[in-house]
Amino acid sequence: MKKTLLIFDFAGTIADTLDVAVAIVNEMSVEFSFQSVTREEFVYYRGKSIPELMRISGLSWIQLPALVKRTRDHFKKRIADVVPVNGMPEILSTLSKRGYRMGILTSYT
Repeated sequence: MKKTLLIFDFAGTIADTLDVAVAIVNEMSVEFSFQSVTREEFVYYRGKSIPELMRISGLSWIQLPALVKRTRDHFKKRIADVVPVNGMPEILSTLSKRGYRMGILTSYT
């Protein structure tokens, strides 16, 4: 029987990155002079577009590439602090044992 390829998003599906992401955003707020956020605010802002976030934060478009690079650098240093979503290791193991091929897509590179 042919098995389907399953593709998962890393952040929020495979890994619970919320606390690490909030901490990094707040570290970046000091470096780039924008307001820090609570967990709840982060979740709210996550649904906003890049132009909206730029307007809300007061960041200039010129700052954006440096912010993205610094954020990724910080995330790479803190990857060991990221934990799996509850139950996900068992789910992935079960799918693997059933012969499913799996992949992960992420912007955290």
